[in-house]
Amino acid sequence: MIFQQKLNTEDILAFRKNVRETSRQMKNRYLLVGSISAIIYFLYILYKTYNVPDVYFIELFPTYSKWGFYIFHLASFIFIIYPTLVELSYYQSGSPVFIKRSNVLNEREVNVDHLGISIESKGDTNTYKWENILRVSEDDLRYFLYITDTKAIIINIETINLTEEQQTLLKQLIREHTNLSSSIDKTENMKRTGVWSFKTRLMLVFLYILITGISSQDWGVTLKEATQGSRKTFC
Repeated sequence: MIFQQKLNTEDILAFRKNVRETSRQMKNRYLLVGSISAIIYFLYILYKTYNVPDVYFIELFPTYSKWGFYIFHLASFIFIIYPTLVELSYYQSGSPVFIKRSNVLNEREVNVDHLGISIESKGDTNTYKWENILRVSEDDLRYFLYITDTKAIIINIETINLTEEQQTLLKQLIREHTNLSSSIDKTENMKRTGVWSFKTRLMLVFLYILITGISSQDWGVTLKEATQGSRKTFC
């Protein structure tokens, strides 16, 4: 089966979302960077408040203890701020301006048969045997055939204008030579485990900044006064 295909920016953004959900390398990187960032953020909060005695802290924040204060900020960073920053970075790297600088949007000819997949673009041909496909995933419009943990062949069913019979044949070829069904099940499970959408997290980040910004106007100077008062008391 031979067809012409030209990817668009929506295809690239969909791929970036899919690779985040299925790539072990991306998950490990997310956990590593997140852990280091959380430790740095915690140390920063600790540095800003460690000189304040408990008696002053209780007067400033009567609703929770000093450790409750730390846990609140650390949990806000881990579950709200950091995931939102990561999402924003992917949107930035997946912006139309950034994508158009690469060659991924060039028109190409794709040949799918029982031997594998061949892609020809600007006179260059790359051939991938089925045994070299590590995993396969899909969304409503696309197949993602991964040749490495973070690199995939994208096939958009909508843009290649296949008939229903050809679409069925293409799906049969992919299912016959890959583990498409199991990959879909894993991806769907990952999607169901998501707690908040990007828009919800963005609103929570804004609320967190608003709360901490307003409170800092009241206790920012007070913390300084408390620190100075404690030094006069104990020095």
